[in-house]
Order: sequence, then C-alpha cells, then structure tokens
Amino acid sequence: MLQTIRERSKGVVAWIIVILIIIPFALWGVDQFTAGDKIEVAAKVNGEPVLMAEVSRSLANVKAQYQQQFGDMYSSLVQEDKLKQQVLDDLIQRKAMDMAAQDEGLAVSDEQLNQLIQTQRMFQEKGKFSAQRYEKVLADNNFAKKAFEQQQRQFMLRTQFEGMVGGHEIVTMKELQALAALEVQEREVGYLRVDHRPFLTTSVVTDVQLKDYYDAHIAEFKTQDKVSVEYVRLSLDALAKNVTLTDEELKTYYQEHPDKIQIPEKRNARHILIAAAEGADAAVDKAAKEKAETLLVQLKQGIDFAELAKKNSEDPGSASTGGELGFFQKGDMVPAFETATFGLKQVGDVSALVRSAYGYHIIQLIAIEPAVVPPFEKAKMMLAQELKAERAMKVFSEQVEKLKTLAFEQDDSLQPVAKALGLSIETSPLFGRDGGEGVFAAKPVIDAAFSPLVMTEKKNSAMLEVDMGDAMVLRIKESVPAKERSLAEVKDDIQRLLARQQAMQKAEAAAKTLLVQAKETQDPAMLVKAGIEWQSSTWLPRNADSVLPEIATAAFKAAKPKDGKSTWIEHKLSTGDTVLIRVSAVRVDDLKSKQVMKDLAQAADQVFADAMTDAFASSVKAEAKTEVLLK
Repeated sequence: MLQTIRERSKGVVAWIIVILIIIPFALWGVDQFTAGDKIEVAAKVNGEPVLMAEVSRSLANVKAQYQQQFGDMYSSLVQEDKLKQQVLDDLIQRKAMDMAAQDEGLAVSDEQLNQLIQTQRMFQEKGKFSAQRYEKVLADNNFAKKAFEQQQRQFMLRTQFEGMVGGHEIVTMKELQALAALEVQEREVGYLRVDHRPFLTTSVVTDVQLKDYYDAHIAEFKTQDKVSVEYVRLSLDALAKNVTLTDEELKTYYQEHPDKIQIPEKRNARHILIAAAEGADAAVDKAAKEKAETLLVQLKQGIDFAELAKKNSEDPGSASTGGELGFFQKGDMVPAFETATFGLKQVGDVSALVRSAYGYHIIQLIAIEPAVVPPFEKAKMMLAQELKAERAMKVFSEQVEKLKTLAFEQDDSLQPVAKALGLSIETSPLFGRDGGEGVFAAKPVIDAAFSPLVMTEKKNSAMLEVDMGDAMVLRIKESVPAKERSLAEVKDDIQRLLARQQAMQKAEAAAKTLLVQAKETQDPAMLVKAGIEWQSSTWLPRNADSVLPEIATAAFKAAKPKDGKSTWIEHKLSTGDTVLIRVSAVRVDDLKSKQVMKDLAQAADQVFADAMTDAFASSVKAEAKTEVLLK
C-alpha cells in the first residue's frame, strides 16, 4: 500500500499527461467501425456485442505503447497472446461498466461533449476551436466523426460513473500522519551474513539422490525442439546503398530543398531562475514571483544582469556563470522559455517574467547565430544520404507489396520471390522457441517459424516486419524434435544443484544457532569467523540503495525495538545466503513528514478511489452474463 502511494505521489504530472493524451491516443489506427468489412463479434456482455474492431484497435494501441516504452526489449518482455486476452477482458469490463452506468441514469449532454472536444489543443488554431481543423485531424487519422464522438461520450460516461463509485473515500489527518511517518521513517540496521558457499565442500550427493531428482524432474531435462529456416530479407538500408546519384541530381535537390540542410538559428541567453515548482503551494509561488519581480525592477534600473544572476539565480547549473546557458536552438528548451527567448528582438533585450514548470525566469539575449544554408559542397554528403533514403523508401514500399503477394500466391517456395526481387535465399542456424541470435531472437520471427503454417503445412510465412524498413519471409528448412536427455548427460548439473541446496540448508541451520548467540551479545562483531561477516549498523531510509533491496525490505518488516532492546529478524537471500538483521532504533524526521503529507493526501485519495472503482468494476463484470467468442 505504502509503495503504491509513493508511486502515486511521484506520478501526479504523469497522470495529468495520461489524461491529456486520451483523446489523441484514441485517434490511433483505422476506424474499423465504418469499414466495409464483415463485422465480427469478439464477445457479448448481457447480449451486447464487443466488436472485433474494438479489440483490434485497442490491441494495436496497447502494442504501440509498449513498443515505444520497451523498444528492442518488447518481444522478450511482452507475450502478445496474454496481451490480447488482457485487452479483451478490459473491453468486457468496460462494456459491463457502461451498461451499469446507463442503468443508473447517467448521461453526457451534447454540451458537455462539445466542451470536452473544443478544449483539446489539437483541434484549436490560435487558441480557439476550429471546426475545420477538427474534421481534418479526424480525416487524417481515418476516424469517422460519429464514431469518435461516441467513443468520447462513452469515456466521459465511464469517468462519471467511476467518480460516483470511487470518489467518496475520506482519508483522515491521523491516517495521513501515520502514512507520512512510515514514508520518511529511518531504521538503524546492522546484519550478520552467513555465506552458504563454504558448506558446498561438505555437501554429499548420492547416486540415489541424483536418480530420484532426475525421475521427479525429467520433463525439465528435455532438449528444445529446434528449427532452421530459409528466408529472404528486404532491407531499406541495402536498397539505399544501391542507389546511385549524379552531381546534377544532387545540385537540383539542393536548390529545391533548402529546408533539408539549413542549419537552424541558435541563440545564447542568460537567465535568472527563482524556483517554484509547478503546483507549488500558493504562498511559495507568490513569494517566488514577488522576488523575481523585484529583480526585474533592479535590472531596469541598470544593475548588471550577470551579477544579479550569480547572487540570486536558483539554477545550480548556470548561476555561477552569471546565468549563461550557451547556444541552443528551438526544441532544446521547455516551450515557455523557448518562446520568450526567440521572441526577443535584439541582443541585450530582457524578457518579462516567464513562468515554466521550474519557476519564474528572467531572460537576457546575449547572441544570435542566424540560420544558414551551407554551400553545396559541404551539404553534398548529407543531401546524398537524404535523397538515397527517399528513393530507397519508394522502391522498398513497392517491393514490400510484391513480397507479400508473391510469398502468398506461390507459398511452396521462396525461389519466385527471390528471383522477382533480386534477393538471395539465406539459411538460419538452428534455434529454439526461446529464440536465437540477431533477428531470430525477435518474437514475431520465432512465432512464425514455429507456427503450424510453416512447421506442419510447410508453407511460406506471412511477411514479417522485423524492424522499420526491414521485412522478411521464411519457410522451414530443418526441424529437430525435442528429446529427453539421459541421466548421464545431466548428472553434473543435478550434482551442482543438489549440492547447492544442501549448502543453503546448512547455512540456514547455522544461522538459526547464530541467532541465539546474536541476541545474547552486545557486539555481534565478536561472532565473525570464516563464512560469517558483520555489517555495522547504519541508518537506512525505506528506499535505501546502500544495501541489497531484499535486506532493506526485510529490515522494515521487522518489529520496532522496545524498551531499548534491539529486534532481530532472519531472512534468506535469493543468493542462497542467510542474513540475521538487527534493528536497533527507529526515527522519524517530523519536518520531512510534514513535507510529504500533501502529496500523500492526493495520492492516498486516488489509491482508495481506484481501489473502490476496481472492486466495483470487478463485481459488475462478474455479475454480467458474458459470452467470449474470440479464441
């Protein structure tokens, strides 16, 4: 609970951002509601359909989110089958919640819907809602206006219902004080560590034990089924390398596309920052603004900017240099700061007060480096890369379509594909279901290689998008089925495993005996010997990084010391060692406690509200009559 609240309190800004992107995120993908395809139903909730189109779009959104978040780790961290099931479960629950909201008589008026849409910046021009821009954004994203507005109405209805269900929890001052005290609590911790490794030399594993373990875990000693595939691969990079260009083509491109090689304007500025974080207490914000206004008056009276910055700026990175930031271009600074700096007309000009998420700035323009277009010879190499990429992309797009078509129409061989596109057929090394090297570690490639289409039917796979600008089609070359490894093959592995288990058990038994001695001695360092070490007491916060997280977590689970008597707790580490942790004292910084109470109040309210809403949503879903049709 406390960890959840801590994460909430640090994520208020992130939560606001999530709310703000809900509408643009809904624009992702093609509007399958209005397409001419046959409508498929993924599930029914109390007789109402959850359309396959909804599942497809939501799944695409979530996948795109995770792919952006995890990058190259996506295929190893995300199981797409489970992801699809989670998306479907969520849509079923949402459908049940929507129906429950309607039963409660909740509704969203046209006026409320219009207000929500018109306040979104993506639909505005010069700060005002533009109907033309609204329709253009929807059209550019292939989203029907009616379907979009219905989706937003459902979102608002769901938000109303969640507010009705989860918005009535009261967190008392006493509870907040207790939570804050727990959050900032520190403990004086020392520990004895009993190393299991010295016990390895005394571990004895018999042949009977080896055989018994082998028989009980025989399924674990099977080799993986493995495959080798032959494949063709279409690469944008390879196509770009084969593009040849003349100087005349490059000169024409240079003349027609100055924006491609223009070096943007840069500015050097100095600033004075009076810190007041976004969302700061009103009194703190007011004091910061008044101080900044006083400094601005002094600047207008002729006081040197750099000297004022050295004495008053609260930006630790620039105060010592008189507030100077160095040259930067548009996109390098936060929007408010950037707008103000690039709005200054002449070197030496000073801005009015500028409010950013960090506080109040006063900015002085020091120098301007105007935008320039470099001469052709200097830009030639960069232009060649740009033009090659453009031409290669055009060819790549055409060949991808051919790759898809030929691989499907002539699915018993890769030869027609290779011949038509000038690609070579390559062969992979053997790899298992946990993947191989390079591209064969990617989940889409593994899934395709082990699919019934490729493995059983011996057909070409569908075209696989390995990466941006990298596509391939594969088919089976060789299949090596899984087999059981004999006891002789795995004997050494089992020997090491059982010896380690014995050593860990002996270390744990030794720790129990040591614990009795530790409780009786005033100086645990006296118990140190081979295989036993003592870590002297130190004060640790809850999220301490000076010790193993396991040790810090265990220490904060221990009972508080009473009557000046230390508390001891035993904990077995994931490494196999056993630690005996002593908590000598507990302290709470009252000032820190008061500082975190405000954030905790907001976070606790949200946690309790979410918990109530989640519980109610689960009960609504459980009571609904659900029929899942998607397999």
